[in-house]
Amino acid sequence: KMSFPNVTKYFKYFIQDSSLYVIYEYANNGDLFGFLEAYKSLKKPVDSNTLWNIFMQCISALRYIHNQNVIHKNISLTNILMSESKIVKLGDFKFSFLDKIPPKEEYQSPEMKSNLHFDKKTDIYALGVVFHQLCYFATPNAQFEIKFKGQYPQEMEMIIQLMLKNENERPDANYLYS
Repeated sequence: KMSFPNVTKYFKYFIQDSSLYVIYEYANNGDLFGFLEAYKSLKKPVDSNTLWNIFMQCISALRYIHNQNVIHKNISLTNILMSESKIVKLGDFKFSFLDKIPPKEEYQSPEMKSNLHFDKKTDIYALGVVFHQLCYFATPNAQFEIKFKGQYPQEMEMIIQLMLKNENERPDANYLYS
């Protein structure tokens, strides 16, 4: 029932041979994982204008779904897709409707890892991990030297740090959007 430019469109589902298949809008430019891999292979940072554009589209999507009382719970580089016209779309909502915790631990907020609970700020944390990866080619807890530190505007680094704070200090999507 969600309809927003930065959320993949759902078309239909069907069950075949005891498996559930969900048909979503096709993102012909791949996901942010492939996008990042291309920059890694060139050994050059993603330019800050591109990052701001991606960030604003992602935070717009989160703001929309959170206002619909939906928590994604599985934000990662592979679940953020791009269309040919560079429109960023949040996809793969299967964990939104399940009580299960997704398997990608590096994107899980501290409160999710401790199995206490998850709320809308869990998605903010995961988006912080995504942007840390896009900026520095590493997860926030990486044990190796972070590339491109200091490469980006201070505001971008500050927003990433805000998204990775403890839950009670972490801003919501409306705050980040503004």
